[in-house]
Amino acid sequence: VAVELGHGKSLIATVLNGHVLTPGVVDFVITGRDFTGYLERVLSARKYDLAGPAKRAQIRRCQETFCNRVSATSHDFHALKQPYMYTDSELPESEIVTYTLEDESDAWRMSRREAFAMPETLFNVSLLGYSANNLTDTCYCAWRRVKGVRSPNFGVYDVGAGLPTNAKTPFPLPQEAIQHIADNTLHHRVSNDYYLFGGASLVEGLRERLEYELSSL
Repeated sequence: VAVELGHGKSLIATVLNGHVLTPGVVDFVITGRDFTGYLERVLSARKYDLAGPAKRAQIRRCQETFCNRVSATSHDFHALKQPYMYTDSELPESEIVTYTLEDESDAWRMSRREAFAMPETLFNVSLLGYSANNLTDTCYCAWRRVKGVRSPNFGVYDVGAGLPTNAKTPFPLPQEAIQHIADNTLHHRVSNDYYLFGGASLVEGLRERLEYELSSL
């Protein structure tokens, strides 16, 4: 199962021997652009000056520095202290992270919970106001679609050209896939191997968290 978490597009696709099986291609609502937008809203709420392309570049660096690790479980995330009305006064210094701009003209402060919340949106999309499946449920949905296939009469795509984002003419289904469908073993093969790629997939701890979440289904 290929999990693409890109800046402008995220999707889950089931792949067999270099071919994408179209029933198992599912869009995912969260992209890297949502990560950057979330951090920008947090900093704006604290009245920091974010005007200009240079500040946008600083936001991305801050994101890569402090918002690059996901909690091991949802319980660990919710155990982090919640700031009161976007102020630091109610939190000890151990719960605050500070990012100093490269020109040292300012320093951005946020709570550890706010920093962890950005990658946590992959598993709790409601943090960004979305009403959709999270990453775990989307992966499971792709797997279930392949598991439910009972006929070889569906299209596949050559993954060498990239995952399918637009309608294309599918290639014939590989004979091996037809055999696995007939033996009802295809879903076992694709559910045992997940491949993460794309900029947003570089979040530390993402592989372990996804494995944990999928094992609990």
